[in-house]
Amino acid sequence: MAIKSKFNDFALQAESADTVSTTLVELAKTEVDQARKEIARFTFIRTVDEKTALESGIQTGEYAILTITDNGCGIPEQDLEHIFEPFYTKKAMGRSVTGKKILVVDDEPQQLDIAGRMLKVLDYEVVGVNSGEKAIDYLQENRIDLVVLDMLMGKGLNGLETYKRIIAIHPKQKAVIASGFSEGEDVNQALRLGAGGFIKKPYSMGALGRMIKEVLSK
Repeated sequence: MAIKSKFNDFALQAESADTVSTTLVELAKTEVDQARKEIARFTFIRTVDEKTALESGIQTGEYAILTITDNGCGIPEQDLEHIFEPFYTKKAMGRSVTGKKILVVDDEPQQLDIAGRMLKVLDYEVVGVNSGEKAIDYLQENRIDLVVLDMLMGKGLNGLETYKRIIAIHPKQKAVIASGFSEGEDVNQALRLGAGGFIKKPYSMGALGRMIKEVLSK
C-alpha cells in the first residue's frame, strides 16, 4: 500500500492482509469515537519503476494505492511532519522508559515479526522465538521482564503448558497471554496461575503497549 503525502511517497509493505485490515478497523473506531459520519476510500493501481523503487526503498512492480479521507477536523500542524513515521500515533501506547526486555513466543512468523517491530518502536528490547520449547530453552539461561505468549501453537508445547514450565523456572515471571480467540479455559487457567493479562489477536500497537505497561506495573 502506498500513501501520497505533501512530503513524499510513503510505501507500507504489509506482511499480511491482517495488518492492513487492523489499521483500517482502528481508523473506523476512531471516527466513531469522535462522532464523524463520513469515511471515503479510493483505490487505483500504480506501477513503480526501478528509479522510484530505489528512491523509496521498495521493489519494482504494481502497487494498489489506497486513499482514505474523512470529514474530521484534520491533523494539527505540529503533527504533520510525523504522520508517515512507522506506527506514529498521538494515543498513549505504553512506551518503555527503562529499556525493558520482552520475549515474544508465537509460531506464526508474520505475527512474530509484527509484534517484534511494534515493541521495538515502543523502545523495548525484544527477543522472538517460534515455539514453547525454544522459549523454555532461552529462559533456562536468561532473564526477561515479560513474556508475550501465544496460547495456541500448532506444534509442540501449547501456550498453557509453556507457561507452566516458565513459572517452574521463574515463579514470578510476568506474562501477557495472546490468542486469536476469546478467553477460553486455557487462557483463564494461565491467568489463575499468575499471567498478568490477556490480549486478543490481531492487536494494535497501542493495545499491546498499554497491556504490557499495565502488567509490568503490577
